[in-house]
Amino acid sequence: MLRVLSLPTTNDIFKLTIGYPLDLIKTRLQSMQEIKSPLTIAKQLIEKEGFIGLYRGITAPVIAQFFMNGLSFAGDSLAMRILEPNTTNLEKAKFSNMIIAGMFGGFAQCIVLVPTDLVKCRLQTQQDSSSRSRQNGPFTCAYNIVKAEGIRGLYSGFLVTAFREIPSYGIYFCVYKKVVTLFKDPITNETSKFGIIFAGGLAGCASWTCVYPCDVVKTNIQLYSVNNKSKVPNPIEMTMILFRKHGIKVFLRGIEVTLIRAFPVNAITFYVYETLLKRKG
Repeated sequence: MLRVLSLPTTNDIFKLTIGYPLDLIKTRLQSMQEIKSPLTIAKQLIEKEGFIGLYRGITAPVIAQFFMNGLSFAGDSLAMRILEPNTTNLEKAKFSNMIIAGMFGGFAQCIVLVPTDLVKCRLQTQQDSSSRSRQNGPFTCAYNIVKAEGIRGLYSGFLVTAFREIPSYGIYFCVYKKVVTLFKDPITNETSKFGIIFAGGLAGCASWTCVYPCDVVKTNIQLYSVNNKSKVPNPIEMTMILFRKHGIKVFLRGIEVTLIRAFPVNAITFYVYETLLKRKG
């Protein structure tokens, strides 16, 4: 697995591209004061900027792809070597250790994920051409953040992102491995294509559902200093601010578009992974 997905592939860029408009809509839903439907947001954005507006800020996560896979899988590999020093076949490794290793990989990728996610969110939520001229690309946006907030500003929301990524990765691989076994042929010991696709999609949806409130808090922390001059709240403070303003429902705002994106994107991820793994075998 580490060798197969150590670098971004055409598949990685394809997944990012097809799911990005829904990610943009999700971010806007999470950060808006008033409630709008996903279709309304998409319609308004297309009317103002054309279809290309749905891909505003995509450059940052594309660049991140060249580093995130390497960090997450290197972190997973390092943790496995520590937890299972005498195991060369991953199928014989303890399931609990595989979950822990995956969680460590999720933490490792935060080094790159947090600043690129911050830049992406800032670009996704710019509302007019005047702000776009000020931050018309990821590097300009990152420069403005460092200029205004220092290097530390690029890691705004690191703690809550880690809280999201660590359990998310553990749930992700746990659900996939449990569900995919239900579709194994007892005679050939092979899993059907449908089983891989279904298990991958379900794993993506399950991991997002469990950590989605953290994502809402993360987005609002990363966008807070754009409109406020006061100190950025910590995760607990931001949770209370959101709850007082919008009630408990705010922590699930935008989850529908996230799940619509999560199923096909993660179904493709595991299908390609299993296909490449068979070819290598």
